[in-house]
Amino acid sequence: RQFNNIYAGASLVHTVGQGWNWIFTGKIWLTGYRAGDIILTGEIDKFIRSRNGRTSISVGGSMTTLEPSYYLAHYSSNHFIWGNDFNKTKEIIAYAEIENEPYKFRLRGSISTISDFIYIDTAAVPAQHHPVLNVFAADVYKHFKLGPFHSLHHLVFQQPTNPEIIRMPALSY
Repeated sequence: RQFNNIYAGASLVHTVGQGWNWIFTGKIWLTGYRAGDIILTGEIDKFIRSRNGRTSISVGGSMTTLEPSYYLAHYSSNHFIWGNDFNKTKEIIAYAEIENEPYKFRLRGSISTISDFIYIDTAAVPAQHHPVLNVFAADVYKHFKLGPFHSLHHLVFQQPTNPEIIRMPALSY
C-alpha cells in the first residue's frame, strides 16, 4: 500500500511586555493515512532577570490525536500476522517548569492523560487499552562545574496509573 500525508501547520510566537513570551503551534493532517490527526502545543514563559543571570518559569501543554503507526495496525511475517482496527490515540499533557541559569538547575512536573493507548501485550502483539491512563512525572536537572570538570545530573520520577499497560521505570538517573 502507498499513502501520502498532507498536513497544514501554523505557529504563533509573541513577546508580551517585559520578560513574557508565548508560543502556540498546531498541525492538522488533511489527507492520507493520518487524515484528521491533530497536534496542538503551547507554552507561556516568564523570565526574571537578576545580576547573576536569568530564571524562567514556564507552563505549557499539548493535545494530540494520532492514528497508530501503520505497522501496529497491519503486519505480517513468518511468526506473526495481525490486522487491527485501532482507534486514534489521544493524549493531553500539562507541565510546569522552573529553570535557573546561574545555578544551572531545572525542576519540572507534568501530568499526561492518555486514552486508547496502544501497547505490546504479553503475547507480543499490539493491543489497545480503552480506559484513560495517567502518567505523573517530575524531573530535576543540575549541572555542576568545577574548573574544567563538568558533571551533569538528571533524575526522573514517573508513575503511571496502570503499570501493567505502560511499563516504565519509577526512578531513573
